[in-house]
Amino acid sequence: MANESETNDMPVEQADKAIHQETDKSKLLALTKHENKSIRYAIAQNACTPPKALPELANDKDVDVLCAVAGNANTPPEALLRMLVNHGNERRGDQRMLCAVAENANFPLLVSDEEARVHWYVAENVNAPLETLLKLANDEDLYVRRAAAKNANIPLKVADDEGEDVRVAVAKNAHTPPEASLKLAGDEKTEVLLKIARNASTSPEVLLALANHGIVFVRSAVAGNASTPLETLSKLAIDEDELTRRSVAGNPNTPLETLLIMASDKSGEVRRSVAGNTSTPPETLRMLANDKNASVRHAVTQNAHTPLETLLKLVSDENAESRRAVAQSVYTPPEVLLMLVSEEDVFICFYLAQNVHTPQEALPILAGDNNESVRHAVALNIDTPQETLMILANDEDIEVRHAVAKNSNTPIDALVVLGKDTNPWVQQSALKRFEAIQQKKGKRRISPHRLG
Repeated sequence: MANESETNDMPVEQADKAIHQETDKSKLLALTKHENKSIRYAIAQNACTPPKALPELANDKDVDVLCAVAGNANTPPEALLRMLVNHGNERRGDQRMLCAVAENANFPLLVSDEEARVHWYVAENVNAPLETLLKLANDEDLYVRRAAAKNANIPLKVADDEGEDVRVAVAKNAHTPPEASLKLAGDEKTEVLLKIARNASTSPEVLLALANHGIVFVRSAVAGNASTPLETLSKLAIDEDELTRRSVAGNPNTPLETLLIMASDKSGEVRRSVAGNTSTPPETLRMLANDKNASVRHAVTQNAHTPLETLLKLVSDENAESRRAVAQSVYTPPEVLLMLVSEEDVFICFYLAQNVHTPQEALPILAGDNNESVRHAVALNIDTPQETLMILANDEDIEVRHAVAKNSNTPIDALVVLGKDTNPWVQQSALKRFEAIQQKKGKRRISPHRLG
């Protein structure tokens, strides 16, 4: 057989041929740790590789090698288990490898293992054959049955499981068959019903049945489901329970004509949900901007589809809460925010200083506010002009000066001032920020204390 120096860059075909010709099994075992991936891959996929060599390769870091081990009929069950433990689900594992493990002839043997932990890893494999999952659906261990219930190839049988946790897992599963959902819609446990009602994969027929359920929370869950049929939503819109109507009002799929009717609901909470719904038409939002309830008007300001003229109206609202909401909203355009800069209300000024859409010319004005929280928000804002940050570097408040030191837009001259600050916290932050700038520019580190 070729020596190690000759196999370093050997193609897979040549390496496979060389290994196939190898009769010394001890040498073959030694090659499982070969630095060349092609050699390890060739051993892993070779049908002549002895079973003793494959467990070592089951720990390999290379995905291609792992896939070859998983696909080798000689790979013993314990090696397959190790691969499931290390890469046991969609989030951690490579799908090719998991699929190869599931297709290995030795995979079903893992179900015969007495350890529940082994069964759990098998049940969690999204590529596990249905017949294997059917066996695990009868496992005596609750966690194993629950894992089978979460599997994309979920067996219908688990919908009848005596364990509530298992049935809840079935009810949450996006791949639950319609027959199983229909069966669970008659479950005696509220938690199971809630999960079915919230599942976007639940069939319209089942959702319609649950819309008539006596438990308020179940009807509310149906009302909030994006898959609930429009006619069912319209029916729930006049439900006697406020919670259910609120869910309908907040559902983006609720018909426009239904939202218009609900905009006049007796409950302020329902009207607020309509105001916050991104599907609510502009004309309805204009109407809700005049609502007697301040929380409803607040919700209008937070809606991305609120017309400009409606926001302009709310800027002049006599209720400070409405004006605060306009100042806080990320959907308020700069020209409207600028209209609020002369406000004396400290909350409005604070929200303006924080808002990423506040025009730059407003920030120097806010930097002169008497309230330190407002000045602190200005000092943190990356859009604050450097001249303003230079002024705030001499602010009487420690928190404000520290915020200036942390701001990525703070000029070097301001950092030099802050590097000599009497407060160690401010001084250290300025020094770190200054060094970061110097490193970014590729210059030698210089302490601010040495500048000037």
